[in-house]
Amino acid sequence: MVFQKFLQELRRKNSRGLIVVTGNPEDSLKKLALLNIDNILYVKGYEKSSDNIANTVQHFLRGKNISHTKTPSEVFRRLGEEYNYVLLDVYETLRPNIVAASAEMVKAGGALILITAPWNSWNPTPLNGYSEEHFTKYIKERVLKAHPLLIYDCSADKPIVVKYPKTTVALAKEEKIDYKKFKAHKQLLKLCITEEQALFLEKFIELMRTKHKVLLVKGNRGRGKSSALGLSLAQAILARYIGNAVVTAPSLESVQPLMKMLRKALSALNIKYRVAKRNGLVKTVYGPWFKVEYKEPALTEGAALTVIDEASAIGVARLRRIVWKSHKIIAATTIHGYEGSGHVLEQVVMKSLPNPMVVVFKKPIRYGVNDPLEQWLYETFLLNIEPYTVSEGKVKYVSVNKAELVKNHELLRRMYGLLVIAHYRNMPDDLVTLLDAKHHLIRALINDKGEVVAVAQLAIENGRKEILPKNIGKGLLIIDKFAKYGVNEAVKTVGIRVVRIAVHPGLQRKGYGSLLLESIEKEFSNMDWVASIFSRNEVLHFWVKNGYNVFYISPRYNKVTGEKNIAVIKPLSDGFSKIFAKIAYLFKRKLILSSNSVYRDVQAEVLVEALNSLEKFSFKSMFTLEKEDIVKLRKYVANEIPYHEHIYDVIFMLTAKLVMEGGFSILGNSEKLALVIRFLQGKPLNIVSEVLKIPSNNVEELLRNIFKKIPYM
Repeated sequence: MVFQKFLQELRRKNSRGLIVVTGNPEDSLKKLALLNIDNILYVKGYEKSSDNIANTVQHFLRGKNISHTKTPSEVFRRLGEEYNYVLLDVYETLRPNIVAASAEMVKAGGALILITAPWNSWNPTPLNGYSEEHFTKYIKERVLKAHPLLIYDCSADKPIVVKYPKTTVALAKEEKIDYKKFKAHKQLLKLCITEEQALFLEKFIELMRTKHKVLLVKGNRGRGKSSALGLSLAQAILARYIGNAVVTAPSLESVQPLMKMLRKALSALNIKYRVAKRNGLVKTVYGPWFKVEYKEPALTEGAALTVIDEASAIGVARLRRIVWKSHKIIAATTIHGYEGSGHVLEQVVMKSLPNPMVVVFKKPIRYGVNDPLEQWLYETFLLNIEPYTVSEGKVKYVSVNKAELVKNHELLRRMYGLLVIAHYRNMPDDLVTLLDAKHHLIRALINDKGEVVAVAQLAIENGRKEILPKNIGKGLLIIDKFAKYGVNEAVKTVGIRVVRIAVHPGLQRKGYGSLLLESIEKEFSNMDWVASIFSRNEVLHFWVKNGYNVFYISPRYNKVTGEKNIAVIKPLSDGFSKIFAKIAYLFKRKLILSSNSVYRDVQAEVLVEALNSLEKFSFKSMFTLEKEDIVKLRKYVANEIPYHEHIYDVIFMLTAKLVMEGGFSILGNSEKLALVIRFLQGKPLNIVSEVLKIPSNNVEELLRNIFKKIPYM
């Protein structure tokens, strides 16, 4: 029997494979029930058929050792678990994020099994009603390139494609570790599956005994990074380096492998401990002299030892804050994996960390090096993107045909790769949107050699299809912001949202990003506006430099980046320019009245950049200075009265008048920062001193000198 032989060959050669069971779901489950398979995870599908398929799985596979997910997204909470087979319902919809995460849990000699509709009619695009169906063609072509691969028509009871594994895969678990080489406790070293984990323990001991502050482990998913963090915590507890330690990660579910290894290590060391759980998940491990507690990233204030699992997933800004407040840091980040790329973490965050020690994990834990299923996943969902060489020179602006992109896998790798490298939260699902969404477009700059220099993913937002702001549809992110201001004329406009824009890392700061943006503006000049929303504050200057106006800053932090979303826009039509003036007024007013509350935690540099972008919009101020106010201002400038109690309200109104009436332009950048920090955000003098890097006793003099320039005196 072909099916049984395929499974036997996978086990014999330690190889993981891809199996597609196609046809009627009942026929597929009957076939699987006859096979010698166990230790299975069933991942439920998304669509209408999923409940029926889940019931069929329970009926036919009830005698197997099988676990069931209640929802597809539950698979993310199970990461770190191991199964011989993961059975995934993609009968109607295939979500790349779910496929990539599910495959991570398959052990050597096992398989990822996809339940699909009949092969010839299978159309698994997740964008119902909005799809151009390029993704369906792409995923079916990529499935056929998998090796080992079995596509079995269960209704006809015959194979469509069979590709047996070629070579035997060596497993990391077979690696012998020379314990004498390392200083960590022998019981902990015995728990190390690879020598890389033992080396990390060695580096951790060095971290705790020296002035080094940060130890980072990076590598692809499934390399044992979380376990290494758990072992390090056990070593710290054993040596009494710490009393309390904080563990943070995107979710409590994601730290369960770490907590599991910590408990296993403490037991091996004969250290007694207890646990506290939340919703059945371990939140705290504590003992006579120690406590290791999970905290959400937003609530993590630092500790003697802070452990960060999946550092790239908690956001650059939030990571910086945690590192700044912590004494010692150990962190792990995934470079290639379902949750996005860690390249930005390396490029941006590592530059700001204090001399981090870095250990790279290369060897998989559950399967062998160069495992074919992992290689197929990386190639299919473009998870293994690395920078490529590009020449500087003349470029042309091109509209990218999605159908051609599906045919040309190398061109797709390069274009999508730029977006991955520049935006660390690009995920496999984003590939579907790029290829398939009808309202998404791709534009690029290509040099004379045909190399991709820069790329932009665009989305058309058409508010003219909407009747009322409350009916605003999914994906109209800019128009949604217009509605929040209550400017209904803006809601009924059409524009281009720049979803992502990226320039090759080797050619940044050479004007290519601005050229691409300018070309987009020219192409879509018949629309009302071009806009973008982002949360990496360091890119704000790029947009302002290119003539874009900030018109929205989120009151809440972005869960991904740890920063507040910023929206920028450039009006293209005369009609919208007049409409936007209303939004500019409302936004300026909001900044003035909310900077000491909602926006008090926003960097003053961001607020100043936002105000600079709106300098040309001048409005009659709602604040009026009386004669008595002017008298007090003059006394303050002459150092005859202090700021507190006597004049803070007057100075606030004067600063507000400057912002609303366009008077900010008479000041230098440092002067603007000083006014925003001190009088709009209401922060103390020492904060002004820190930001401007001037002695604290000079700050009051600086502020008084600023008001000498103001014509309202």
